[in-house]
Amino acid sequence: MSDWNEIGPEKDTDPEDLVAASEKVERIIAQISKEFKLAHNYKYDVEKAELTAALCLEAQKQIAEFLSDAEIYSKERKSEVESVSAERYFHYKESATDKISESALNHFIAKDEKVKEAKSEQFKAEANYKKWQNLLSILKDGHIYFRGLAKGKNDWSS
Repeated sequence: MSDWNEIGPEKDTDPEDLVAASEKVERIIAQISKEFKLAHNYKYDVEKAELTAALCLEAQKQIAEFLSDAEIYSKERKSEVESVSAERYFHYKESATDKISESALNHFIAKDEKVKEAKSEQFKAEANYKKWQNLLSILKDGHIYFRGLAKGKNDWSS
């Protein structure tokens, strides 16, 4: 039997778990950033380049695991926006003393504080997810770069 249930994403992703995972990955990325600066400014050691390339792979692995949770969290926020919007729609529709048009209801919903707050959380979650996707792409390039250094390529100082 598969261990997917043990390692797969859980429903209702805990934001604190995401923060802990992101902090772990950010420490690795900070270390890699230092290595990028060293490689940029000085002749970079071949053995160190191999280790840094491996570190880039480790960071990619961490981000890949983290991305699935970040994607779920982002989708949960989108679902929350839809849920809050529907709840506020019925609130405004049922509390109106006169018949209210769909257009007016949509305007009430658009300016509702609960809806705006839910949308804000959704936008933050989506931006965070996109940030990690971009970092994953950078780390892939970093891995290739440091592998090249380890093989003696990209050595412009000779």
